[in-house]
Amino acid sequence: ALSNLSILKLMNDEGLHIHVSSLGELFKTKALGIKSKQVIFSGPAKTDEELTKAIYEKPLLIQVGSIFELEALKKITEKKRTSQNIGLQLNLGIDPGVAPCWSQSKADSRFGINKDTYERALTIISEAPGIKLKCVSSNLGTQITSIEPYVEEANILVDLFLQAKAKGLEVEYLGIGGGFSIDYETGDALDINELAAKIIPVLKEVDGKIIMEPGRFLVGGSGLLITQVLGVKSAGGLTYVLVDAGLNDLMHRTLYDAYHEAVPLVIREGEEITADIVGPTPDSLDILGQSRPIVKPRRGEFLAFLNAGAYCSSMASNYCGRRRAAEVLIEGDDFTVIRNRESWDDLYRNDVTD
Repeated sequence: ALSNLSILKLMNDEGLHIHVSSLGELFKTKALGIKSKQVIFSGPAKTDEELTKAIYEKPLLIQVGSIFELEALKKITEKKRTSQNIGLQLNLGIDPGVAPCWSQSKADSRFGINKDTYERALTIISEAPGIKLKCVSSNLGTQITSIEPYVEEANILVDLFLQAKAKGLEVEYLGIGGGFSIDYETGDALDINELAAKIIPVLKEVDGKIIMEPGRFLVGGSGLLITQVLGVKSAGGLTYVLVDAGLNDLMHRTLYDAYHEAVPLVIREGEEITADIVGPTPDSLDILGQSRPIVKPRRGEFLAFLNAGAYCSSMASNYCGRRRAAEVLIEGDDFTVIRNRESWDDLYRNDVTD
């Protein structure tokens, strides 16, 4: 959700483990000196190279979400004469009640091993000396506002955990996911206290450790995207506020139709308008906010898009030859630049012309 090294260090200092879904993210944890036993390597599909290098790094768990990946892992551990602790990510066929782009647990999802294949997965593990099943988990998706899907998930996972134990497998962890929602708009946030009250009694049936994957909940609400107003114009009955941030800076809005409230950094009186806030790229999808009520801004003033801590910088790109923004960590009155703005040379540093 936010993989800046300074943020990862803060999380690690607070005792959190790091959840990665690629070798690049895994190597970021190495660059910080984070112990491999504090890293879980997940993702719906991994290459042989990724599996081999991940095994070499010995993370706490490699999460496996398909039979073909389980069989690939079996071959690699046999060839390398090594072993690896794994988790099985399961598709429990639960509808988390979110938009399709946020759901990972419905019966037709590409994520996870379905319940009908679970027994087969346990058999493969039982016959593979290099694979040690340590975790049974599920991921419902993200931006989930309802308690009920988590309760249903917990009940099913407890049964599957006990089933693996009954086969003689030394399972130690039960993993609950996915990401808790944040308050992009009023009323969106999940009630964490109510969630705890409902699922703790269920999880007490398990003699093991609980892994919870809160996702964007940890960072989403703490981030702002700051952009400068370039001007205001009207066309065909619509009003547009053009700003210097674009879809390359806030791809989350374009991909998921996510809502990010926009507020001026300086509050003043003025003409109130309803406008689409749009970026500077020559792309019709470069819309950061639609039909927003706002005091008509002046060129040079600044707007802040809220709840941009998750999937803002991590999805940023150089689309249209645009440099990715600097990142600044603020605490009270103190601030630190934790990522420099890219230079113009950075845009073509790796291009080859000869």
